[in-house]
Amino acid sequence: MNKAVMRDAIESERLVLFPYTAENLALFNEDLLAFEEKYGVVYRGEELDYLLTGFLHKLEKEIAEDPENYLFFTEFLIVLKENSHVIGSIDYKYVPRDGVTELGYGMNPSYTGHGYMTEALKAFLKLGRELGIRTVLADTLPDNVKSQNVLKRCGFVFLKEEGNLWWEYRMDGIRLVKPTSEYAEQIEEYRREFPEGRMRVTYNPERIPGMDHLEDYESVLQWLEYCSSMEGKISWYMAVRNSDGKIVGFSCLRHSLAYDDDDPAFASHIGCSVRPGERRKGYAREQLRLMLDKAREAGLESVRIVCRDINIGSSRAVMANGGVFVDSIYGELSGLTINRYDIRLN
Repeated sequence: MNKAVMRDAIESERLVLFPYTAENLALFNEDLLAFEEKYGVVYRGEELDYLLTGFLHKLEKEIAEDPENYLFFTEFLIVLKENSHVIGSIDYKYVPRDGVTELGYGMNPSYTGHGYMTEALKAFLKLGRELGIRTVLADTLPDNVKSQNVLKRCGFVFLKEEGNLWWEYRMDGIRLVKPTSEYAEQIEEYRREFPEGRMRVTYNPERIPGMDHLEDYESVLQWLEYCSSMEGKISWYMAVRNSDGKIVGFSCLRHSLAYDDDDPAFASHIGCSVRPGERRKGYAREQLRLMLDKAREAGLESVRIVCRDINIGSSRAVMANGGVFVDSIYGELSGLTINRYDIRLN
């Protein structure tokens, strides 16, 4: 692969994404073998049928007419570093309108199942952020589960069904990510940001909601091993901000109330917290909305959520997500009054 001549290319761990320019696309359209030789690649991408070749000839003219903005609508070829094979493409469809554009991508089916498109999309969204794009829309066929999973892994959230299924990615939004050792330092920083006199909802004053049992371990890495051992019973998620990768919230989903170690009357399916320095930005409401999707995926039909009676912010986040007030109860052990809510998931 001759990366030295790939203008405006971007890289990820296993991939190089490089865009069609007016010059290289003209060569591609005229002589594919010459294109492969110049750039040191082997084309194994989408089938070059009359629809795609027609589109590429049209794209060549559009790039020539608007070279300053071409990154907003050209296709980026996805190239495997290990063998220089072009395996697919990805693109924004037009120059953003009020910061909004759409996304398209495709891949040779022979290369699916290895996470290549997810990796390419994450790198491409980073480029979009650098270009000033604020919101990215994408659509999938209702039965294209693989493509839907790619979008969800990259932080897209379901928007609406209008013929196809439409998805949205906000550069300033958040996505749920399972905690891993890669985030160990950030997780520790998150824990330290909570003061000892934190507003708590459990009987254990050391517990940070959404980070259940972290208080039982000397290190984050030990806790992560415990989290893995509880797969299928309790699932932990970090709310990671798209714009900078910062953890702004933490949540856990208990697949059954029996997995909550609190008194059964105070048990809840979902526990959440928002980083103290990131509150009053709408993250609590959005984090809970995303967690309700996880609860649906886990097969739950309804969830019980609790919060302290004086925690107005949490109560509003719950009710904004369809929470129905059940009652308030007082805990003799904790000395706390707790509001209980139910949310139907159907």
